[in-house]
Amino acid sequence: MKKQTVFYTLKMLIISAVLGCSPTQENSFLLSEPSCIEGQSQCKILTSFGEITIAFDQAYLVAEQAFNIYVSTSNDNLIFDSGYMEGEDMFMGKIPLFFQLDTPTDKVPRSENTTSTARVFSAQGFFGSCSEDKMQWRVFLSLRGGSARGVTGEAGGGHDEEDRASGQTEVSFLITSYQSAAKVPEKK
Repeated sequence: MKKQTVFYTLKMLIISAVLGCSPTQENSFLLSEPSCIEGQSQCKILTSFGEITIAFDQAYLVAEQAFNIYVSTSNDNLIFDSGYMEGEDMFMGKIPLFFQLDTPTDKVPRSENTTSTARVFSAQGFFGSCSEDKMQWRVFLSLRGGSARGVTGEAGGGHDEEDRASGQTEVSFLITSYQSAAKVPEKK
């Protein structure tokens, strides 16, 4: 009887240790609707193809937790070729973003000046862990389509470089990520 109790106790300790060491993947920063987030330099960017709106599905972006980025436009001819993220504070490589056209949704913000249905493109992003508590990233999006009208990005942060010959434009904006959920600032 004593051997069974010791064996059972040892077995329960091992199971508890294994389960206790497994991190939980609960994400308390998930938003009910995608929106502009704290640490995002721009939510709307005026490009040569019209205005685009950028939104995220999480209030804070944390290392090693996947997130979704949504880019919406009312321009039916606009195509997102590609995108990537690079560390602004330090080089952490280029993290690719693979956009796909989603079905239109009322949950993603669009320009106030339009009544048409927004076309929404989405991509999943992920940051690796970094030694910094807080890090700035620059997101680059490459777009094409429509006729070039020579409009440039908003002053003070947006970035819109147009290659008139190919009809392509690259825009960029900054976002902030945190090393862990514990490093996210408390709301005041």
